[in-house]
Amino acid sequence: RGGHEEGLLHGVVLGRAEGRELGLVKGRELGRELGQIRGFCLVLRRLLHEARQARPQQAKQEGARIQRTLDTLQDLVDGFPHVNVTDEDTMKTLLLCRAKFRVLKSLLGLRDTASAAAAPVMSF
Repeated sequence: RGGHEEGLLHGVVLGRAEGRELGLVKGRELGRELGQIRGFCLVLRRLLHEARQARPQQAKQEGARIQRTLDTLQDLVDGFPHVNVTDEDTMKTLLLCRAKFRVLKSLLGLRDTASAAAAPVMSF
């Protein structure tokens, strides 16, 4: 009986250590992915602003849908929780961020292959 309890305790300790390590790795990957999306949004926002300054009427007509999608995406990324939350709403938000990012790149005529290779696929 003593060996079983000792083995169980040892398994719990190892499981926590491995779980913590996995959580750190996944958290780092998620942070990098969201950071890349946020950086993309910030740069695009600046480029759109400069385009509006250079050609106000043309940029306004062409960029309305891009601007709405950009605003939605940046709100999603900025509102993403910074704490360890693994509920369904967080996963839905992550999937929605990815979908909006794909839509935004499509509106801009950018291919999805470069970011797909750079960004790891997150799953829990």
